[in-house]
Amino acid sequence: MEIDWANQYSFTTSAFTMPSALKFTPLGNSLLRGRTEYSVSFDSISSDVDSGTRTTQFSDRVTLTGTSILWDRPHFDIAFAPQASFFLRDTPGALYGATVIAREDIGRNNVGATISWSGATSPTTSNPAGTWDFGAGFGRQLSANGFWGHFTPHVNGVLERSTGYEKTLSAYAGIEYQITDRIALDASVQRIGSTSGGDRQILLAITLNLGKLQDTK
Repeated sequence: MEIDWANQYSFTTSAFTMPSALKFTPLGNSLLRGRTEYSVSFDSISSDVDSGTRTTQFSDRVTLTGTSILWDRPHFDIAFAPQASFFLRDTPGALYGATVIAREDIGRNNVGATISWSGATSPTTSNPAGTWDFGAGFGRQLSANGFWGHFTPHVNGVLERSTGYEKTLSAYAGIEYQITDRIALDASVQRIGSTSGGDRQILLAITLNLGKLQDTK
């Protein structure tokens, strides 16, 4: 089991959220048990400013994801992740899609790429009928061992194209600090959208791996 919890603040809109996820991989030797990670994610807190008034509430959606390892080699992996988001308020319908993920480790370097598509069952101006995302990222562990071996700087970019909208480019840069094998901290700055209306954000996150669940019988 694994818990992801973060604090995200927008310098552009003053919005504050706490993205959270609970992940579970059941033991086994099959695709669905042993090679698939199931997760539920949401914003445990979502705080926005509208007309000078700040409103704080629970997430407006809950997202379910299953990430399956299709190709697993010592230095190269391919995964497939179908996803469904269910809106809790304001937006009708649901959002369905999937992502293909590829990652290669080269020494202390790791390179990744993603392709994803999502579609809305009830399209609105804030929830496009269809969206394509193409992403790429690079990270490098600073040292093979010692103090600097706990740090991994990383950069990412995402090109997005939604139905009825111009394509946008988002950029991310940050550093991960692996405290122990089970606990990691991450700090990053983000620019969502490449136009003058782009959203500038900062994200502070922690990942906690709880290990295997113990059988109490």
